[in-house]
Amino acid sequence: MVRVCLIGALAVLMAGFGCIRLPDDKPRKDRGAVEEVRLPPRPNLTATVQAEKYEDGAYTVEGFIRHARSLVGTEVTLRGFVRSVESCREDEKICATVPHLALVDNLTGSRRRVLVVSDIREEILEGFPARSNQTFKGRVALWSPDGRLVDLDGILVIPPKPEVEEGEGATEAK
Repeated sequence: MVRVCLIGALAVLMAGFGCIRLPDDKPRKDRGAVEEVRLPPRPNLTATVQAEKYEDGAYTVEGFIRHARSLVGTEVTLRGFVRSVESCREDEKICATVPHLALVDNLTGSRRRVLVVSDIREEILEGFPARSNQTFKGRVALWSPDGRLVDLDGILVIPPKPEVEEGEGATEAK
């Protein structure tokens, strides 16, 4: 019991001496005038909430990516801006690039994109200029039909355009 009291008293004395300020023998250096710091304005870090669907039921790119894994194999409508069109070069005998379009919600600040491919490789490149707003209807997949393009955020596979025979849909000029 005596030892416990002595150890406690010693701890209190040491803590008391540790808090006492001793006078400085060295004079403090004058640091001069404080410089003015000019920083850029604070950035706006609040993320804008992107809608998952348009009023007509078409998915936005962000909404498509959020639900792609649960939509695999189903047919959906997707709308976005064509950011880029990737195709094979004409001088390539064996194409190393899978022809596809990259769709985004916003051309200026979009971080995420959805790839759009077709069952017929070159058909995806016809009639979709870059920076245009397009709506596609297709099947959700995680890889392209040939298996060379994989994206776990989802890929939209559009069906080939139906071929029109001469008798169907053609009008005769009289």
